Amino acid sequence: MNLDTCRLEAVAVGSLIAVQFTPETGNSFLGYSKSAKITPVISKGTYRELRENTTVAAVKQTPDILLGYDIVLTDTCLNPRAFAAADGGEVSVFEHIFSSYAAPEAGNDPARTPFSLQLFAAQKDENGSDAGYLQLSFSACTGYPASLSLSQGEFFLTDYTIRSRSFGAQTSMSIIRLSSLPFETA
Repeated sequence: MNLDTCRLEAVAVGSLIAVQFTPETGNSFLGYSKSAKITPVISKGTYRELRENTTVAAVKQTPDILLGYDIVLTDTCLNPRAFAAADGGEVSVFEHIFSSYAAPEAGNDPARTPFSLQLFAAQKDENGSDAGYLQLSFSACTGYPASLSLSQGEFFLTDYTIRSRSFGAQTSMSIIRLSSLPFETA
């Protein structure tokens, strides 16, 4: 492979632009996260060898299997709908303005609505311009109770842990290149 081919295949990703939540019941909405950390979740295989003194006579092994991904989104602003999607609680809105949030009842299994998640990032060129966009998609997502961080003189931080576990013929993650974003940015 020559160097020019390597350059054509490489995609420089510059920044996270937006996060789109699509609940199984309801309309999609956007969130803006400071960062997204995506970690594969693996079911470890086994490895056993049959050894006869100084010789390996046979090996029995099963492969590692990808189960899905854990995605941690860090927001610098409270996005009530994203918080409710991940945490499992209820949001109240009055005249399009956030009014209140109630977490799920303690000690009970919350009824979290499954959703799909799309992360949008800018593809950068050698001049620093947006050359396109990448959409990373995860299906069969559910959340965990969100973590909050409050400090004097600092901005509010929210960490959403999202679990994506696709089964059957679904892919665990897909990445597609877009020439433009499917929504307007501010």
